Amino acid sequence: MNYVEIATLAVLIGSIIMQILIARIMVKITIQTAQNIDSSVAEALNSIVENIPLSGEAPNPLQLMIMEIVKGQFAQKPIQVTEVAKGSDGKFIKQH
Repeated sequence: MNYVEIATLAVLIGSIIMQILIARIMVKITIQTAQNIDSSVAEALNSIVENIPLSGEAPNPLQLMIMEIVKGQFAQKPIQVTEVAKGSDGKFIKQH
């Protein structure tokens, strides 16, 4: 191999490394932006639901029910986990 080929390979390897680094930085930026947008949208929707103008009259029960459903969609709910055991034959068994 002559010096031109070695220099070309070095430039190509350097270019590939730079592209990988740039891609990793872009992924981090995209993830952070998506999280910021997600929280911003949730806050905006929550404030809209809480501040719905009701045109000066008392809300009817259907409007109240819809508002409570929408508010409930944004509440953090704990995840229910049920552990299931496997028997020696590979089938799931009931636990009491």
